[in-house]
Amino acid sequence: DNVLPDEDTLLLREPATHFEPRADSGYVGLDNQSATCYMNSLIQTLFMTPDLRTALFGLTDEELGVEFLGEDDGPAQHDIDALTAMGFPESGVIKALTKHPGDREAAMEWLFTYDASQDPDSGKTKPKSKGKAWKVPIALRLLFAQLQKLDQKSVSTVNLTDSFGWSQNAVSVQHDVHELNRVLIDALDKSLQTTKAKSLCASLYKGSHATRIMCMECGYISERKEEYFDLSCPVQGVDNLVDSLAELCQYETLYGPNQYRCSTCSKKVDAVRSTRLKTMPPILTLCLSRFFYNRVTQKRQKITKKFAYPLSIDLGPLLDTGDFSTNAKQAYEAWKVRREEEMKKERERKAEEEKKRKKREEENRGLPYNGNMQAAIRAKDRAAIKILMKAKKEKQRKIVEQEKQAEAEAAGVPTENTEATQKSKAATKESLKDEIKKEIKKRETLMKSVVQEGSKHIYDLKAVIIHQGTAYRGHYHAYIVSEDGKQWLNFDDSRVTEIPTATLAQQYSGANENAYMLIYRLRGTGDVQPKLPEHLDKEIAEANSKMKPRRERYVTLINRVSLFLHRDTMFEVAEDGFLTTISSQTSNAIKLDVDRRTPVLEVKQMIQDKLKLQELPILSIMLRPEGIDGLQCGKDLEDGKLTLELSGVSNNQSNILVWNGKSINGKPFVPDPDIGKFIFEAIYYQIDDEPKPLRLAVPPGCNFEKLAEVLNKKVGLPNDHSKIMYHLMYQGADPMIMELQKYKTNLVRDTGVMSKGVVLGIELNTGQGSEGSVTNTYFTQSKDKLELKIINNTVKSKPYKTIEIIKSGTLALVKTKIRKTFNKEDIPEKFCLRHMLGPNKPGAIFKDEKGNLEILGITEQGTALLVEPESMELKSEEISILYSITKGKNKFADRIPLTVHLTTTIGELKTQILESQKLKNVRENMAVFYTKGDPQLEHVGAYGKGKMITDEKRTVQDAGLINRGSVWVSDTKRKLDGSTNLNVYLYTDYQLNTVEAFQGARELLKKQINDGGEGDQSLMVIEEEEVQLPYGGNMEK
Repeated sequence: DNVLPDEDTLLLREPATHFEPRADSGYVGLDNQSATCYMNSLIQTLFMTPDLRTALFGLTDEELGVEFLGEDDGPAQHDIDALTAMGFPESGVIKALTKHPGDREAAMEWLFTYDASQDPDSGKTKPKSKGKAWKVPIALRLLFAQLQKLDQKSVSTVNLTDSFGWSQNAVSVQHDVHELNRVLIDALDKSLQTTKAKSLCASLYKGSHATRIMCMECGYISERKEEYFDLSCPVQGVDNLVDSLAELCQYETLYGPNQYRCSTCSKKVDAVRSTRLKTMPPILTLCLSRFFYNRVTQKRQKITKKFAYPLSIDLGPLLDTGDFSTNAKQAYEAWKVRREEEMKKERERKAEEEKKRKKREEENRGLPYNGNMQAAIRAKDRAAIKILMKAKKEKQRKIVEQEKQAEAEAAGVPTENTEATQKSKAATKESLKDEIKKEIKKRETLMKSVVQEGSKHIYDLKAVIIHQGTAYRGHYHAYIVSEDGKQWLNFDDSRVTEIPTATLAQQYSGANENAYMLIYRLRGTGDVQPKLPEHLDKEIAEANSKMKPRRERYVTLINRVSLFLHRDTMFEVAEDGFLTTISSQTSNAIKLDVDRRTPVLEVKQMIQDKLKLQELPILSIMLRPEGIDGLQCGKDLEDGKLTLELSGVSNNQSNILVWNGKSINGKPFVPDPDIGKFIFEAIYYQIDDEPKPLRLAVPPGCNFEKLAEVLNKKVGLPNDHSKIMYHLMYQGADPMIMELQKYKTNLVRDTGVMSKGVVLGIELNTGQGSEGSVTNTYFTQSKDKLELKIINNTVKSKPYKTIEIIKSGTLALVKTKIRKTFNKEDIPEKFCLRHMLGPNKPGAIFKDEKGNLEILGITEQGTALLVEPESMELKSEEISILYSITKGKNKFADRIPLTVHLTTTIGELKTQILESQKLKNVRENMAVFYTKGDPQLEHVGAYGKGKMITDEKRTVQDAGLINRGSVWVSDTKRKLDGSTNLNVYLYTDYQLNTVEAFQGARELLKKQINDGGEGDQSLMVIEEEEVQLPYGGNMEK
């Protein structure tokens, strides 16, 4: 009977961390219900706010309405507020939410059909309830009490999410932690309005800022004030928090198309706008704007760039000083100065460009046509063109020299002294190393902010909420400083660990893990020690006192193992060595519950007493392999000092054979040494042999290294797992193959080799990759095989037989298949295969046994192969080709087989082909051509002539012809000595736009070249277009 009492069943359903004591850090984690890591991170930051805890602990049960917790509060207030804000009447909203509790969308659909005029209850006041339980603060107060004093590694948040009205589906969907922070603070603030802590949230988190715009003509100032519970800080375009906050509060000048329309001046004017902080809360929550919607890709994206934040920051400079008018005027004047400087630089740039233009004109003044190449070309003044081209080249040379000299001077590199140059290069290299080291150190160093001594607005970093993942999914955890401020901790759901302070810098940037929310605290605030109210203190103390026996009971339960004792008299030994139960003994196993931490010797004594045996028994683990009837006698529990767990008895229900170690039911018995191992199916694939099915037995903890040892003994594979390739093959309705990556893991538990319909493919790893592996080939081509016709003339009655083989198999594999197809006495001990081109038309003998059939040219269904003893004279240097002959529009032959020697020249091949068709008289001006397309495919010859083989002295082998390749012999006007005539056309300037001018210029140029001259370059000149490059061509600018 394995049924546990109800209380034990409930105990085992709880997370294991509930039965572990508090972590060494002294803090408690929170259970992740499914996707509530974002909530856990936020709750831990709220818990580490001592004044928030103190205020909640100070509320009485009467204030929170604890006595009304069991009563139905009706629809949640936030749902009522949301629907009434859309214009629906409150009475209808309450009815809709009562019909569809917690489902706003369904309630809204019902409201669209609701007619308030027909509702007799419409307009009636809601009856006053006796009282209301404020569930959120009640749940938070209890959770904070547990986090403060409960002796557990983690606690549950189910009570809290129930107070939110979340369903099981809600805890399975992750949301944004910033959004939850706003919703939770708002819900908590509303829940406390009837208590003495009604201003708690505002006093801790609420601040205000003012946005002002000042007209620079009349001085009118418009102002808009807003309150905030958190601030969103831009990340794009800034590198740190200080600059980000400064950007939020900067003075911005509105001018040009962005001018401000002043209501006093009744026109658009220049204006200055600024947002300044009027009040700042003790706890400042900052959300970094890392997520945005990309309008180009139409997807949400996450900004992962570096964004530093300091441990302390002075926010005094961001506060509103009250003298906005003066500051705005000063900002406007400063802007005008900057604007004037920018305009001045622009004027200087244009003046410099004009100066350069005049300089160019001055330099060109001594040149023909003032340096205007276009004018010289139009005038057909060849002498002027030559001078201008020479001047242009000289100018370009000087510019290049000046640039090189400037670069050398900027880098401090001498231009003449070689030894000094080398030293300078070495110094530059060392300097670069130093810069890299500084940059690395800078990235590992925490950011330091400038804090004004004596400032009353210094904020210290208290928590960092971190997002790990993409814009669509991820995980949250939080870095929070301890209450004494001496140690930083990582709160990651149920785990709380200490971390160095420098770890904070790692969250400045990262590929997918970055700081997302920062919580700062005004220095000098929050110095309170939260004390639990007496009733909660008593409740937690009672829970801790009950935890000790519960923890002991839990440890006992998880270590309890049920042993089913089988006497050897219950079995008989089958022929395969398995133990089969005698039919009359099927229900005679004896159950013994023991602790797996019990020593084996003590267990033997317990069994001896229980079964009243005369001496200590031998205990052997019994195994029942999957898919096999019968039990196996596994290893003995020999070492009496070891515990059951360390001896291998770890399953909750284990079958143990109780025997004398010598005989089973009076008959001698020796267990198989492989017993106790997992058995699964595998196939050993070889490139030159048929697949070999294997039945592998491996120990429970077997990994790929141990599997290599098993395969080495079984099939002779290398005793090195890196030289073996493994594939999982699923042979079901939807076949699938997947390469297994070799790593140190449990082969049986983690790879799926024991799954139904799965077979392990094994082969020697030759570096061919998964796609080119023998296993993958057999798996993918098992239904697409090549049918070959085998001719064996040693068999008189039936010399023809057909075999099937995968298309990418080898010749050795074909020979192996032939040996298995014919009787042993009908196949010579050593034989070779000849390609038969047709009846009584023997082709070449195939030599490369490891060669792929496709490479050998055996690709067509029904290809005939002749079996010949190796004692016969082999012409292994022969190949079979197919030839076609055309002359003009006449085709004399199409894909005719021919056997040739590899040393035959192309000229001899051409003669042999023409003579075979009695066409020797047309040999002149005939050439051999390759065939278009892949000659290894079945469509050889179908695409016509390809490239011509011009060197007829090349051999067939040198020309790259292969077995089953094809060639064309056809007429040609090209020379057969490898040379060719080229028609050379020299094109002149486009200005020579008449035929007469073009021909005259070409004849003149040809005459000049034939006379040994270089020719007049002006005949080939096309004037280059002058391009004004931005910034004068300076890439750095």
